[in-house]
Amino acid sequence: MFYNSFISIVETPDSTSHIKEVKGDLQPFRQTVNFEGGFHVDVTKRLFCDAEMEMTLSRYVQIDNYTYKIILIENWSDFLEVWLYQCKK
Repeated sequence: MFYNSFISIVETPDSTSHIKEVKGDLQPFRQTVNFEGGFHVDVTKRLFCDAEMEMTLSRYVQIDNYTYKIILIENWSDFLEVWLYQCKK
């Protein structure tokens, strides 16, 4: 993988809760995730990065002045695949 982006892991959508910065490979992606009660989220980006303990479903990432909610984390042998939903500003 080609780690072409700097990713800031944050606790909340605002930029005041910085936890850690990592490098990753950000790619366009299109998938709809359906939740109970008819709620759905359109995933627009997929991130590949080294396995990081700080990357959890309750957190957000900031990449190139955009904030994304972490929707799904797939833990492979030595890296993570993370599905992202772009938050509205």
